[in-house]
Amino acid sequence: MSLTRAEIEEFWDSWLAVNREAERTGDWRVMADWYAEDASYGWMYSHDEHFMAMGRDQIRDWAIGIEMDGFDGWHYDYVCTVIDEQKSMIVGFWKQRSGILDDNGEEYEILGLGGSWFGVERQTAGPDAGQVKIAWQRDWFDMPSTAHTFL
Repeated sequence: MSLTRAEIEEFWDSWLAVNREAERTGDWRVMADWYAEDASYGWMYSHDEHFMAMGRDQIRDWAIGIEMDGFDGWHYDYVCTVIDEQKSMIVGFWKQRSGILDDNGEEYEILGLGGSWFGVERQTAGPDAGQVKIAWQRDWFDMPSTAHTFL
């Protein structure tokens, strides 16, 4: 069963709200419930180095767990969202900001393009039956700018 645009927008609003909660508390693991039990989440560090978490537990423990530990104060403000209701996909462009100020009082920010591409679907079985969840997510970001900002 396909999703309506209203359902996708409602899901997206809830996703943005849990992101803000994760940023506030520094516990990104709370976002795991927005993923399907068999979801995948990955990104590339370089042309030959990839990260992929398979399943909600790995996503909780690794992708939004270990990988996000230490990012207290960082925030990922979505600046633009594109929704394709025919394919049940969402693309969100975000800015990655540190919450840390430099000597000029400016917040450190990872420059370049950053974002996430999501496939969402209604769950048909199990405890999540009927709920809209993330089936897969792929992130992209400017790795050279990330390394420069971290250093």
